[in-house]
Amino acid sequence: MSKYFMGVDAGTHGVRVGITDDHGQFIAMHEVEHPTEYPVPGRAEQNAEHWWVGLKEALRDCLNEITEEQRKNIVSGCVCATSSTVVPVNEDINPLSPAILWMDNRAVDQADRINATKHPVLRYCGDADSPEWMIPKVLWIKENQKDIYNRSYKIIEQLDYLNYKLCGVLSSSICQATCKWNYVESEGGYQKDFMEAIGLEDYEEKMVTRVDKIGTYLGKISPEFAREFDLNPDMIIVQGGVDAHMAMFGLNVIVPNKIGVIMGTSVVI
Repeated sequence: MSKYFMGVDAGTHGVRVGITDDHGQFIAMHEVEHPTEYPVPGRAEQNAEHWWVGLKEALRDCLNEITEEQRKNIVSGCVCATSSTVVPVNEDINPLSPAILWMDNRAVDQADRINATKHPVLRYCGDADSPEWMIPKVLWIKENQKDIYNRSYKIIEQLDYLNYKLCGVLSSSICQATCKWNYVESEGGYQKDFMEAIGLEDYEEKMVTRVDKIGTYLGKISPEFAREFDLNPDMIIVQGGVDAHMAMFGLNVIVPNKIGVIMGTSVVI
């Protein structure tokens, strides 16, 4: 019996879902767009619930194009997403405010203060955090949206939100954490003295500190989701990563002396 796989790409302008066979060939692929709001210059926001609605609509369109046998033999799924697209959530993982999109630059002051510390952990990210990254944005929420920060159960990324909706597990990807969260595995992960120095001494309370590598088993698809789409209830979700980084697998840029160029809303080489 052939096996099939679900890929989800949560991009800037929409969510794409594709179903492939075990040779990596697409048998169905659909996209559903979602809006972005620009409340003031330098800011960009989205409604996180639109991502989930779009994922389900795109999946439904895909399933309408394949056979029941193929549908029942989708064995696993994986998500890639923009980063750092940040959203505070309550204990039910429902958004407490609009998501701060990856290209939002409201956290310039926070990034400048982080970089002024010249902490050794910054050596692992080119000596400077960007205002587009997770830590400056979390710090901005703490300093400018105190009520939301205090009420938040966790402050998470787009990838974390969609993985949770699919399988009920809250986990961060080592891809996001290493590139944009100042997580350094070789130094033991997050650096407590760094977090204290920048004013995020409560990071373990507010951030997802479980970090899993790409491809790690997270959990089975939620029973409700399986029933809604008549999917294999044993379908598993594995950890994904940043969209452009995950594209390296699709481009086969996974050995030395190859280069990949991804040209979307941003350009990543």
